[in-house]
Amino acid sequence: MSILKRVVMCHQNIKVGNIMHTNQKILKNFFDTIIRIVSQGTSDTYATMILMKFNKENTSDFPFVKYINLYSKKMEINQKINSVNSKLVAKYITKLVNSIFSDLFKHLLKKNMSLELLKDFKKLGVKI
Repeated sequence: MSILKRVVMCHQNIKVGNIMHTNQKILKNFFDTIIRIVSQGTSDTYATMILMKFNKENTSDFPFVKYINLYSKKMEINQKINSVNSKLVAKYITKLVNSIFSDLFKHLLKKNMSLELLKDFKKLGVKI
């Protein structure tokens, strides 16, 4: 492989690494992580019930939650959520984590989050 091709490939990888994912992908990864951790001690159904209850109680602050549908074995996040300001999504994530979870769970959540999601949270300004 020529040096020029290597430089181009490296440059493309750097660009991809700096791109933040869509709101839809960030929330999907976030909910997947929460559901996986909570269901280890309880069930998928219980985990999704907690999240949906939070969404229902916070619809006025975060109207975009209407685009989020969680089921015990399935998740649907409408693409329309990508048009929502990322700062508002960050506020939603922060409020959800601080309202529902203990410090111990926050530590466990952070430990189990993918590097990709941790980077997205950092870019959004979300601190767990």
